[in-house]
Amino acid sequence: MNEDDKQGWPEPAPPQEPSVPQVTPAEADGGGTGDSLELTFSATRRQFRKLVLRQMLMMVATFGVYWFWARTNVRRFIWGHLSLGGSRLEYSGRGMELFLGFLIVGVALALAFWIIQFAILAIAGPQFAPFAWLLTLYPLLGILGVIAIYRRHRYMIRRTSWRGIHCSLSGSTGGYVGQIILPLLATVFTLGVALPWLTITIQRYLVSNMTLGSERFVYQGRSTDVFGRWVLCWLLMPLTGGLALAWWRGFTTQYMLRQTRLGTLGFSSEIRPMQFVSIYFFGALKAFLIVNGIFFVIFSILFAGGSLPVPGQEGTFDAGQLVLYAIPYMLFMVIIGPVSYSAYLYFVEYPTVEHVFQTTTIVGSMDIENIVQVADSDRGAGSGLDAVLGMDGI
Repeated sequence: MNEDDKQGWPEPAPPQEPSVPQVTPAEADGGGTGDSLELTFSATRRQFRKLVLRQMLMMVATFGVYWFWARTNVRRFIWGHLSLGGSRLEYSGRGMELFLGFLIVGVALALAFWIIQFAILAIAGPQFAPFAWLLTLYPLLGILGVIAIYRRHRYMIRRTSWRGIHCSLSGSTGGYVGQIILPLLATVFTLGVALPWLTITIQRYLVSNMTLGSERFVYQGRSTDVFGRWVLCWLLMPLTGGLALAWWRGFTTQYMLRQTRLGTLGFSSEIRPMQFVSIYFFGALKAFLIVNGIFFVIFSILFAGGSLPVPGQEGTFDAGQLVLYAIPYMLFMVIIGPVSYSAYLYFVEYPTVEHVFQTTTIVGSMDIENIVQVADSDRGAGSGLDAVLGMDGI
């Protein structure tokens, strides 16, 4: 972390001593008996901008349905420009898998919510049913959101390979929920103060169940190491307009990378948490201006041309006028979704990923020949839950 990052923010805690075999100085310098691996990210903003613009036009043309293929292409782009030891990662996910997963989960959740609403109405009665439904809905959405994190990671990891060796993420949704339920409840009932416990528990479950062929990842992070920083961020959130969360994401990403190992390999991260703050502030501002600029242009053209009645003017609308009045809103809904997603992806998510990869290095060496294939690349529907819940990003 440079000097600018230290102003007004706590300095990240140093990595804890690992509980797995140590990396010797010779191995750290590439002088071990194994292969020294270099992490390289070769994509450029210009390349990604072209991809995002093409995807945005396709989403507009298909009324948003192409979003599933766009998301797949973005992942394939990033994986394809990320090299480990000179060999690029490969992503085998498909847009149709995400689309089918969305349909399956969407139908299942719609049916489940209908049954729950019916049960609440029968138990609480018409008078108290809306209140009881809200009390049930928000915790349920919170649990589903945390489950979506696991299922999205499992889908992406199982469709990732390197040098023909497939990655895998074991475990189960039930086992995952069993691990995170107490931290999740503690986070809810403490109004977010216990978030580090939940964050570290999720990361430990994901990393500890992740493998590259026969080689398993190990995670050594502890919530006590980051709790003090989170309390400060929690207190500063109202004063920073939520930007403290961006700093928290940068700090925890750095910390979790440093606490992750793959055999004798470790990760050294020089992420600057304040860079995350800058990305989120200016990126979100640019995305906001673009989206609202499009909104302003659409409505200005339609209303200024006199083809549509201006809201608030005296008079009544006939059926034809109502149809014309709906045009800008329909046009806005068709365009705004793809534009919002693309703007957020280009101005916020991609710069964040780029900064993480450019500031992360592999420490140590390992005998790659000892890694053997133990799993085939998965096929089938995607998780779908994150899409149903509107969890965007990469």
